Amino acid sequence: MVVNAKFDREMSLVANLVSEHAFELIFEQYSYTLSNRANYSFYEAVTGIDFVKNKSEEDDALDKPSVEYSVTKQNWEWSWLFMSTRLLPCRHVFFLRKALQLELLIPTQLLPSRWLLSLVRSETPVHALPGKSFSVAKVLRQERQPWDANRKFREAHALASSISKTISGMGMPQYNAAIQALQEVARLFKRGEI
Repeated sequence: MVVNAKFDREMSLVANLVSEHAFELIFEQYSYTLSNRANYSFYEAVTGIDFVKNKSEEDDALDKPSVEYSVTKQNWEWSWLFMSTRLLPCRHVFFLRKALQLELLIPTQLLPSRWLLSLVRSETPVHALPGKSFSVAKVLRQERQPWDANRKFREAHALASSISKTISGMGMPQYNAAIQALQEVARLFKRGEI
């Protein structure tokens, strides 16, 4: 049983459920959520699906400004890379659960078995565990992978939202000039000239 005075009740529970590495990953996300640095807005797009957006413009913010991520509240699945690669809940989930005033910020019932100590401590031999065998090999780093349509949309949407916010605060002559310039850019895109 792990007991540490610097952990609250919830992190003590997690420390006794998951491996040390998983705990460190979760603790970093959890600590950020409880700090004053976590600054997000959220809204329910459709029933059961919320969008969370970083509002912080600080240099030490962990998210890009104005990028939105979606979360499905039924199973607390998240569209952020941290969750899709590590299968662990992240600060966005914790923030949303905190804002919704749920009793626990960390949905421990959804932690995948690969991180649970019960699997690590079981007496089942490794070769008897389900899944494919693996080997350790050097991972070749790719310089830059092309973005998929979802990533391109998110980046373009963030830029368009930023432009909209800026021009909405302009006077009418400047606003009209900005709209004309944007309409010309849109025409160039449609004609394939950009």
